[in-house]
Amino acid sequence: MNKKRQQPLVEEFPRVTYEHVARYIRASGDDNPIHYDEEVAKKAGFNRPIVHGMWTLGVMTSLVWKWYGAHVQLTKVDSSFKYPLFLGDSLLVKGEVVENRESEIEMKLIAVNQDNRTLVSTQIVIRGAR
Repeated sequence: MNKKRQQPLVEEFPRVTYEHVARYIRASGDDNPIHYDEEVAKKAGFNRPIVHGMWTLGVMTSLVWKWYGAHVQLTKVDSSFKYPLFLGDSLLVKGEVVENRESEIEMKLIAVNQDNRTLVSTQIVIRGAR
């Protein structure tokens, strides 16, 4: 993809499922029951299990490779977690080029749920985009 790309980039996940969470648990080893057990989630103050924040961030950063190619390098990832993503929610990731410098691109990524509530806001710097 051309590094001059300026239009917003968007990717939607209609429904985050238990299988998404289960695969992340197997990969990460983070098997805290707050992510899959409704009773534990309720005891922690949530109405249902919350998806790992790092799963959401991983989805967001992996989209950079989808949009620009596997060859690009992420040189900076600065994220702010605002609100939890719950099992069954939808996830929409929006990306926008903030600054296009000679050797790198700075992007802003935002993840929102079906209510357009911001879940994660991330500034990313990439190198190697063509």
